[in-house]
Amino acid sequence: MEKKWLIVLIILAIIVVLGIIILLLIKPQLSPNSNSNLETCNSLSYSSSSAKNLVFFATEKQAREYSQYLESISPYNQNSFNIYFLDYSPECELYQGKAVLCYNSDLIKKASSCPNDIIIVIKDYPRNIRSSAYMNVISINSRDNKNVLIHEMGHALAFLSDEYVPSTLPRKSENCQKTCDLFKDCFQGCGKEDYYRSINSGVMKTLSTSDYGIYNENLISKYLLNSNAITGNVIENEVDCSNQQYYLIQGVYSDNKITMESKSIEQGCLGNSGTGDFSYNLILNNKLNYTGNFNPEFIFTDSSEGGEVLSSDRPFLLKVQIVADSKLLEIRKESVLAKINLQDIDSRPCKT
Repeated sequence: MEKKWLIVLIILAIIVVLGIIILLLIKPQLSPNSNSNLETCNSLSYSSSSAKNLVFFATEKQAREYSQYLESISPYNQNSFNIYFLDYSPECELYQGKAVLCYNSDLIKKASSCPNDIIIVIKDYPRNIRSSAYMNVISINSRDNKNVLIHEMGHALAFLSDEYVPSTLPRKSENCQKTCDLFKDCFQGCGKEDYYRSINSGVMKTLSTSDYGIYNENLISKYLLNSNAITGNVIENEVDCSNQQYYLIQGVYSDNKITMESKSIEQGCLGNSGTGDFSYNLILNNKLNYTGNFNPEFIFTDSSEGGEVLSSDRPFLLKVQIVADSKLLEIRKESVLAKINLQDIDSRPCKT
């Protein structure tokens, strides 16, 4: 009799252990970072679910002033944005003593309080301090000519190169060409002396104008019309990012290598990570699924007094969509630079 009870107890113990294991393996909910601290997202204007989302870290007055100026310039006056602002002052740094750079994990997480394709931070610095663009973050010195916003939008939105000489020409940047074949008008000198530009003195060359030139406007329009479906649909004045989640990957690019520093699940709207000649791809069921582009390599710095492209030594942050059965995230630049396991981040996403 005692042996029978012992056998029963052993069977029950095995059932309990198996049940716990099964629950762990099929855990249905994600566990976002408990330190998430989203802000109230304020909406200034809403165009459509396919429009690009701009979020300002600024006062309402500044956000309205800069966004209205931006939307008065071609081609932005033909493609409306969804405009949001956070009345929150993020920490910024004076990068290499030359430019304001407001790019860090706190900023990226706070920006997730709103739909966010492009993040624009307005800060007050002495006039000699440049503004900058890195990844999808534009850091503006309010003391400078407002055309600096137009210039940095060219970098952050459409990966345009600086057209003054000398400057760095990132791979896959399209506004500086080796020949004049694509241009109606053609002018020598675009980043390098032996490259050509489509406008004599456009805003990517000098902040004394707000004119991109027709060729560059067409390049920008392609990005404006390229709807990013994964940012999600938002109804005017009903912005709630608190029930959304995304993967946040932090890494460092150096010597054509990527070192991953951290990965987590965060709360908030997914947004974007910019554009550039690097790509990141989710691998589902052993197949590559293209996700997006970014540029962790260069920090563009500009002001009315001149500009410079600086090599970044700062960690980059990728916001990646959570998809059921995601196994790996590949980061590429011509070849694979990193493979990041997504299955051990906090917990597994449930199947839908």
